Amino acid sequence: MTRLYAYGAAVIALLAGVWLYGHFRYEAGEASVQAEWNEERLKTQKELIEANQVALEKERAATKAVSDLQNRHNLEIKALNDKNKSLVASYRAGDQRLRYLATPNPPKLSQGPSTPSGSDAGTPTELPREIAGNLFALTGEADEVVLQLKLAQDTIKAYYETCK
Repeated sequence: MTRLYAYGAAVIALLAGVWLYGHFRYEAGEASVQAEWNEERLKTQKELIEANQVALEKERAATKAVSDLQNRHNLEIKALNDKNKSLVASYRAGDQRLRYLATPNPPKLSQGPSTPSGSDAGTPTELPREIAGNLFALTGEADEVVLQLKLAQDTIKAYYETCK
């Protein structure tokens, strides 16, 4: 019977040893896996921080480029408005005249040309002031639209170049 107790005690000691060995090996393995995960997480966080810094630098550069473009655009608009105002003032002072060739009686299609050379002879006539004023306003608006389109194109180009 003592042998039976000795075998039983040996089996229990063996099982306890296997359990302790497995338990400590499991914790050691768990710790090493956790260490690998922590290392990988740190590496990923560093890469993310670097990518965010690069993106911030690009965004700042794009914002500065667009701000410079906007300032230049505002100066161009101001110069254009000043030029248009001086042109209108020159017209009102009588230094400028807007003329067109007026044909007294436009020829009918069946008559053919009114002069032997084939061109319609007309006399230069000055445009009425109201029409001339409207033309000046339209040309100013058209020039401003062209500048706005140029600003839009330059803005897109600046964003593209800075965000490559």
